[in-house]
Amino acid sequence: MQKRARFFAAGINNFVNALSGNDTIIYQKGGGRDTILSTDSLESKDTLAIDGYDLSEAMFVRVTNTASNHNMLQIRFKGTNDQITLIDYFAEQVDGFDNRMDEITFTKGGNTTTLSQSGFEAKIFAQTNNHAPWVNKHPRPIKGEIGKALSITFDKDTIKMRMLMTASCLIVSHLPARELMDATSHYLTGSPLTPARSP
Repeated sequence: MQKRARFFAAGINNFVNALSGNDTIIYQKGGGRDTILSTDSLESKDTLAIDGYDLSEAMFVRVTNTASNHNMLQIRFKGTNDQITLIDYFAEQVDGFDNRMDEITFTKGGNTTTLSQSGFEAKIFAQTNNHAPWVNKHPRPIKGEIGKALSITFDKDTIKMRMLMTASCLIVSHLPARELMDATSHYLTGSPLTPARSP
């Protein structure tokens, strides 16, 4: 499928709602504060091409979206007011669709740097007041029986975190004593509640 390119007019704050398919969205230096919503199938390859900046001038920041339950990804550029916001970037996959970019390219002075999705996600700074992991996709249905021990293994890409140590602290330390989760294997076990007895 041929890629479709969407150009941003320099100096104007734009909103782009990308369509399905393999899209290349081009942002040019001086383009102001642009906002992108890119909901697409996992089979499609969407690229954000940034012209006029190199990677060393970019900052990737995870910020809260007060209008929804999903955080956004902002790309800010040092010493300027230029900014790209990817709406609901961290929303989980639904029916094979997500709001992610598959790659981001930076072109300046004839040199191009290409980052894969895992490459630029590793550079994301979380807000100091937001250290939460994010749900990458819906977990499989969980079935349990009253009075019986529970054991579940989540797919490794269900919950994403920037650091394994963070995973250990966030998941394990916030579970009740009767529930245990291995942060590496994502294996959750739980014992049934003991009914309270009257004195």
